[in-house]
Amino acid sequence: MKGFNLAKGLAAIVAALAIGSTFFYLLGEPISARNAPTEPGRTQDIEELRQELASGRAARAVLEEKVGRLEDALLAVGIAIDANAGATPPRALEPATDSDTDRGEEEAALASPTDALEPGDVATSAAARPAAFDTVGLATAGYSEYEADRLRESWEGHALAKLYLNDRAARQGWRLKPRHRRELRDLQQAFREEIGEETYDAILFATGQTNRVVVRDVLAGSPADGAGFQPGDVILRYDDERIFLRRELNYATSGGRSGQTTRVEVIRDGEVLSLYVQRGPLGILTDAGRSPPSRR
Repeated sequence: MKGFNLAKGLAAIVAALAIGSTFFYLLGEPISARNAPTEPGRTQDIEELRQELASGRAARAVLEEKVGRLEDALLAVGIAIDANAGATPPRALEPATDSDTDRGEEEAALASPTDALEPGDVATSAAARPAAFDTVGLATAGYSEYEADRLRESWEGHALAKLYLNDRAARQGWRLKPRHRRELRDLQQAFREEIGEETYDAILFATGQTNRVVVRDVLAGSPADGAGFQPGDVILRYDDERIFLRRELNYATSGGRSGQTTRVEVIRDGEVLSLYVQRGPLGILTDAGRSPPSRR
């Protein structure tokens, strides 16, 4: 019954439209004529606009496709950045809050070193690219071949764990979302605690990541100025916490009780010094550096 009523309604609407068209036609003004352009060239203008609209839609479709490919390749792009670890590191005014100024823990986690690039993504040949794990550099730093092999095994196991985590995040739809970053950060922290600070330092160096915070300049009248910091100092520890990244230093200075006197361990001209400063902003400019691991 409902289908019958609907058919009757549609028939009525069609009949009404036909009557209306006939009425206007009899008056000497068909409906089509009423909507026709009255200015010369108007039809051509409309056609050009339609072509521009179609072109814009096509361009948008291409851009959306490119964005999708870039999102899919984001982790792999991080690997290409890691391959250029020898480039001049970015500089930041301390205390900076941008975690991307350091390439270390979270950055290395988001760009798993075992994620493969698509053919042609990197222009250089395999022979021209640096090794993923610098065993030669470790040997120069005093590590035996056996020790370097054990370090590589630890790193490869951790890299594989990150790869599986990245794959699971992609399959379940939370890749590059807060949960992804949180789980990668937890995985990295657990790995760091498991292998110890000295081994972690060696792996950062061997995989081409920054592992030092270097004082580039000291602001006049700042707490660091009063404590005796100098350009070129390498910050090794803050309140007995080992420092490898500028982000770690930023977190350390903002923790604890403001104004509390804290010991900062620095390396100056090969000598380890202890400087004392109050918690809070140090007032220094820093660079991210990469140096052979210290076996202290």
